[in-house]
Amino acid sequence: MKRFLRWKYRSIPMGIVSAVLILCLLAGSAFAGYGFFNGSAEVTVVEPMTVVHNGIGENCYEGFSWDPETGILTLNISPSTCCDVGFYVTNNIGGDNPTGQGILTITPIVNNPYTAVTASWNPAGPVDLNPEGDSQQFDLTICADGGAPPGSYTFSIGFERS
Repeated sequence: MKRFLRWKYRSIPMGIVSAVLILCLLAGSAFAGYGFFNGSAEVTVVEPMTVVHNGIGENCYEGFSWDPETGILTLNISPSTCCDVGFYVTNNIGGDNPTGQGILTITPIVNNPYTAVTASWNPAGPVDLNPEGDSQQFDLTICADGGAPPGSYTFSIGFERS
């Protein structure tokens, strides 16, 4: 052992250097196995899509309300009339995005079990919104046919993204 520790290569004590490296490796592996550092990360993912009400048609004024917090649209219409309600959908992904990532494909949806009251979107199909504030106007047309009985009709409308 003494002979190994005194071994020199061009006046460099190789035995001592080797022994120190072995000790450092053992200590490093002990620290690596011990897990002396623990951390956590908090990530908040924000919704990149905003929907804003943007005006109503002439047959919608009486009894119309829109609550942006809950997304509930309430309106009164007479039989044989239609009501147009406008919405803007905006893609809010910001920052440097040179590769085009963050494009939202928006499809308006209507889940309506009734035949006397109909609802349709214009445009009805999917629309691609590019990042950084690209917007699309969507018009919701709700119509009550002439034979629609008085009452409340509740159905869901919305936007699906992919």
